[in-house]
Amino acid sequence: MDKTKKAFDGQKAALAALIALGLFFFGFAVVRAAKVAITFDEVITLYYYVKKGFLGLFKFDASNNHLLNTLLVWLVTRVAGTSEFALRIPNLAGYLLYLVFSARLLRRYAPAAIAVCGFVVLNANPYLQDFFALSRGYGLSLGLLMAALFCLLRFAEETRDGSPRASRTLTTALLAAAASVLASFTLLIVYLSIGVVAAAVIALSPNRRFRPPEPADGHPRRSNRRILYAAAWAAIALLLNLRAFSYGFVTSPRMFEPVTVKIGGLDPNELTSAEVLGPDIFKVDIPMILKNGIWAPESPLCMTGITLKVPRTLVEKITDVEVRIGQSVFHDQDRILEVRSAPHNEPLIEFSLHDRVSLPHPDFAEIANAINWKGRPAYDRALVISLAAFLAIFSGLIGIGTLAGRLLQKYRLLNIRPFLPIWRVTLALAAVAGGPIFILHDKGEFVFIGGSPTLGEAVLSLVNNSIYGRRILGSGALPWIAAAFVLAALFLVAGLMRAGPKKLGPNHRAGVVLSSVFALAILAVFVQYIFLGVLFMNGRRALFFIPLTLLFVIFGFVTMDSFGRARLWTRALLVALTVLYAAHFAKTANTSITFDWRFEADHKAVLADIEQMRRAGPQPDSDVRLGLDFHFYPGMVYLKEQRDLSWLKLDVVPPYQPEDYYYFRGPFDENRMILVKQYPTGNILVKEKF
Repeated sequence: MDKTKKAFDGQKAALAALIALGLFFFGFAVVRAAKVAITFDEVITLYYYVKKGFLGLFKFDASNNHLLNTLLVWLVTRVAGTSEFALRIPNLAGYLLYLVFSARLLRRYAPAAIAVCGFVVLNANPYLQDFFALSRGYGLSLGLLMAALFCLLRFAEETRDGSPRASRTLTTALLAAAASVLASFTLLIVYLSIGVVAAAVIALSPNRRFRPPEPADGHPRRSNRRILYAAAWAAIALLLNLRAFSYGFVTSPRMFEPVTVKIGGLDPNELTSAEVLGPDIFKVDIPMILKNGIWAPESPLCMTGITLKVPRTLVEKITDVEVRIGQSVFHDQDRILEVRSAPHNEPLIEFSLHDRVSLPHPDFAEIANAINWKGRPAYDRALVISLAAFLAIFSGLIGIGTLAGRLLQKYRLLNIRPFLPIWRVTLALAAVAGGPIFILHDKGEFVFIGGSPTLGEAVLSLVNNSIYGRRILGSGALPWIAAAFVLAALFLVAGLMRAGPKKLGPNHRAGVVLSSVFALAILAVFVQYIFLGVLFMNGRRALFFIPLTLLFVIFGFVTMDSFGRARLWTRALLVALTVLYAAHFAKTANTSITFDWRFEADHKAVLADIEQMRRAGPQPDSDVRLGLDFHFYPGMVYLKEQRDLSWLKLDVVPPYQPEDYYYFRGPFDENRMILVKQYPTGNILVKEKF
């Protein structure tokens, strides 16, 4: 009786601690959401997707569009406006899911002391906290992932007990995991891992009486309802994929002709001193590579012009500039004559070729200035072929899966009814996300963007980001990280071996399920790398590995806690880890910066300084021109609009033009400019000397 009362009191104390900690962490996230300066990616989401109307939500020309987050932001802004806090409400909701389900998971499957320590470890990660207070899909996806993992563990319990609720719980777990994929496509490998683990739980279940809680086949009401749901989902998927493919192929690399540039009159040594650039649709100058006397982009891309940088001493020697776009050849001798005749004082002369050096411009607003678009017939042909291929593959998979299921059921080889939730939710997810994922993969967004060539680099990126750059770990830290993983695995295996397969409790089984999801996710990363050429995910794109890894470690402690003799030092080690996490969080917690976009934290301070200097100047009502780094431009445009600063004129630099002030990350030309102020992140505000 005393032991029961003591355990009950411990559970009550743990619940109170979890609630208090949850309120603290959520309150901290709310404050951050209100105060942290808006970031480059958030502004792109707002202006490039949300403000383009409902159909603009389904553009997938870049991986910046985190579909579920974009859709929820669009809904919130209809009611709450476009303030920084309003844009971040969906991810705060995601954090609420993360807090609630991580607390429920730990409280149900871990001893009280380990549950409280584990909850701190899962939440006191400053890098993780960044994304719960930003308008990106990552934080939202983590909340849904935690809900999916909790429901998966409940499903494993209910399947073992033969509960009729198991099918419904599995469907909930898979829907939450599928929603996490729509919030961030990188979680697709976690969804597949959860599906495989769920199938294994069903196949290995000792209770063969498992049946879904559904009416018998042939029930007319159920059949009609399913047909209605399937038709509605098919219509939504068709419209979404039509929109995704039509927008995606507009800017697909395959829709642009190769471009080469050849400068006549210069010898091979002189050619190396020249530079040829191809501005893209975002006005970013992409350097071309010189090979055998010809410049060409490293890979196909949309170009809006040709820019040359040539030493002043060589301009007179240039006889011709030949531009080949696909099969078309252009010569721009007129532009060379104009450059020669103009006076120049700079040692390096920069000039662009005439607009007529171009194929016919497309009629799509996004690429209206493109010079190398293949044309509407090629676009229509590629769109039809790709849509047909996608539909054929999708229909073929449905047909093969349905036929296989019926054959297995007919010959009594396998009872497929318990597996139906996996099949249905996976089909629904593929119908919605298949097209966008295909488009993004076609553009190389998954292969090249945000990846590391080695697993070690990817792991170090997560570790270094988690410690918020306070101490940069090199490759020498990898053995220690590997040792920590091995130690956690040994804890888990030792505990399972001690209990034996017939005496595994709910805590042990939960550890097995979570470890299986974690291991399959790692395996999927290697499969992507080996067979698809996808680089190892790093940084925020691998963010989901942080809670998966921490749960793996926590349940290693849970398993070892079952050892009577090892319990004391096991808990002491976990407490030490918790104290370390809490101390690091106390040092890094802030309400002003995010690690991945830390250089954008000074925007508000810069505006305040400029406004103060404007008011103190001789003409307090005059306009102010501010030259900006390209990465600072979107955030400053947003703040200008939110604060109605009509007197502020913004320009992207370079190229440099007369401005009142320049705001960028140093260094600066001390012969031309003087430093006005240097900010904590290293950004500088400067102005012309004369």
